[in-house]
Amino acid sequence: MSDAYEVVDLGADSSGRTIFMNRRMQAAYETVTDQLGFDPTIVQGAYMTRVGGGADASAGYHDKGGCIDTRTWDIDSAEERLVIRVARSVGWAVWRRDSAHGGFDEHMHWVLLGDAEAAPGAIWQMAEYRAGRDGLDTQGHDYHWRPDPIPTFDYEAYLEDDMPSVHDLLSAKLNPNDEKSDTVRSALNKGADALAEVRGLSAAFDEFRKNLARRDQALADAIEAIAGDLQDTATRKQLDQVHKALAAGLADA
Repeated sequence: MSDAYEVVDLGADSSGRTIFMNRRMQAAYETVTDQLGFDPTIVQGAYMTRVGGGADASAGYHDKGGCIDTRTWDIDSAEERLVIRVARSVGWAVWRRDSAHGGFDEHMHWVLLGDAEAAPGAIWQMAEYRAGRDGLDTQGHDYHWRPDPIPTFDYEAYLEDDMPSVHDLLSAKLNPNDEKSDTVRSALNKGADALAEVRGLSAAFDEFRKNLARRDQALADAIEAIAGDLQDTATRKQLDQVHKALAAGLADA
């Protein structure tokens, strides 16, 4: 079962409130920041009902999944355009909001397309974005660069791509101080621990089989000795048959 909508705590926003996202949002956001090379400052996360509610101007759009806001005044115009282009290329609908666009305090509003836990307003904005509009009540035209076709973030594909490759494994071996190697090494260590546990169980089972074989051999020897002292032919034949069965089992062990 996918963990895409497990809600995670990603630290504090610019007002000291907990930033909540689901794992799909987290993966999509980190994909953006990896491409940007810097982390925009988050001023409001998702699931804001968990911290007493979002900003009044957000109209409940951040109450559930899908939406975050980031700061704009600490990045320049070129970086702002880059954020919009990269985020939209990953699968976010992103708009700059300011006094000219909705009468807001300056920030960027992000909506992750396809979020299954988004609030109704955010779902409406997804449709507006796909229709080439600005996601505001005025239903004006989108005023930013738009990808064609519009992508939707594929979380399951992200998880598959995030698995260590042969190159990663070799890199971890050859570059032990590399940050990514730490993650790969951690996965390898877990695998090694599991393998050691399996080998331990295998060794214990092997010892158990040897103990059974020793027991059966002792039993076979005792039966052979008893049969040799018996005068009753029928009973001796029965014991011989038991002895042969035990001997056959020992030969197969």
